[in-house]
Amino acid sequence: MNLLQALFCIIAIQTTTCDFRKHCEGPIINNIHYSKIVLKNGIYYPRSLAYDHSTTSLFFSYCPDIENYTVRSAKINLNTNVFEDIEGVRNGFVQTVDVNSNDVFIGGSDGVYKYDKLTKIAELYGANGTVIWKLFSKDVVYFSEYPSQFLYKIVDGVVYRLRDLEETKAKNFVIDDYDYLYFTNNSGLFRQKKDTKDAVYYEGTKDMYISGLSISNLGDVHASTDNGHVVGMDEARVPKRLLEGRRAAEVEAGLSSDGWTAEQDTKNLGVISWRRKTMNRSHWRDLQDQAKAHPQL
Repeated sequence: MNLLQALFCIIAIQTTTCDFRKHCEGPIINNIHYSKIVLKNGIYYPRSLAYDHSTTSLFFSYCPDIENYTVRSAKINLNTNVFEDIEGVRNGFVQTVDVNSNDVFIGGSDGVYKYDKLTKIAELYGANGTVIWKLFSKDVVYFSEYPSQFLYKIVDGVVYRLRDLEETKAKNFVIDDYDYLYFTNNSGLFRQKKDTKDAVYYEGTKDMYISGLSISNLGDVHASTDNGHVVGMDEARVPKRLLEGRRAAEVEAGLSSDGWTAEQDTKNLGVISWRRKTMNRSHWRDLQDQAKAHPQL
């Protein structure tokens, strides 16, 4: 079970600092011991997680039968633990939540679907007849198709090839708040400004297995790798130490805070109720801008 799959099955909650001379149950991140809470039993190969903050629901794909490889989309409410299958999708391989509108889109074996939160039914949205490989939405729906792994976007119902990458394949991709496109392929992890062709390669990632990329509600890029959990960022843009103050409620494959909090740094900035501010992306970006100019950060 890869990292994305395993993390669906737990919500990590900080408990104690782990002494490596002793055996500690549950995941250990930065020498901090986290406990595990099982969200759902009796499902196989859960993956492709997407969290909707507006409904506190985690959307994901899974196989209902270990012998018969069919794929379904489902969601589970993290407050009530109510589990529901998503109706109307043929082989829901991947799902995403728009980072601005919170609209939910699902990629199936015959196109992109949009989920209606009122009727709880998904209807075909675009790219009819296309097997969707990966999916991301930021005002516009982006997807890669199988088996080519080339990138496309859907604008007003029309599918366009993403010219930024042209013949470059993308196994995983996301776009951050600064319009940087992060993508992976067999050559490793890259970052490229939208509407340009200038890709920056992350050294040492060619032999790293990256199972998924995601954007947190704070706008940070996260990667799940065979070596652990990585946060991708440009330190020249935003102070790294502030960005590492991730909320416990932020979800990228179910990880909580790694034990460090932003409380001390936000006190230096005179910020009260910083956790509430992180729920609003524009407020959080304002806080980041303040941090850039602060002499103690």
